[in-house]
Amino acid sequence: ALNVYQKRKLTKREIGLKYERYLQFYFETKGNWDVYNNGIRKGYKDLGRDLICIKNNTVRIIQAKYWSVSKKIYSKHIHQLHGSAASYKYCKNNFQDYNIQKYFCFRNQIDEEAKKQAKYLDIKLKKIEMPKLYPMIKCNISKRGKKYFLPFDSYYDQVKISKDKGEFYCSEPIQAIKSGFIRS
Repeated sequence: ALNVYQKRKLTKREIGLKYERYLQFYFETKGNWDVYNNGIRKGYKDLGRDLICIKNNTVRIIQAKYWSVSKKIYSKHIHQLHGSAASYKYCKNNFQDYNIQKYFCFRNQIDEEAKKQAKYLDIKLKKIEMPKLYPMIKCNISKRGKKYFLPFDSYYDQVKISKDKGEFYCSEPIQAIKSGFIRS
């Protein structure tokens, strides 16, 4: 089932969701961030905050764009992230003392004016390509035991991975099973 899922043709929306899932994997495994996939959970009501990553007293607001390589990112997209990050800090009283970082993750071209605006507004531009295949299986430990989740499982997007707890991502179900995890 995982092979069929990985090989099927995706719609533009599904490509965007896959990119957000990949970025969750990227930031959880490369930076040990606690990642909330806001875009996947809230859809078009995410306010331009596709991922909200928290570590220590830093909150990283991430806008993700995985458009066609010929499509350009313009200043309006940069300004949306800036405004959304500002309102996040304003609306979340318990985050007033947090350092809010703004990251724009993308794969396509960026207009020169958008680059200038990003620099001016202290938005980090991070070009991240999504590999065709990456470890998508989430191996999670909870009160209910050691379970693994495939990307099409109903609770997949609610599951977070913490290396500190012995959780991990893997590519094949057999890897999860050998480590004592069972299918959710």
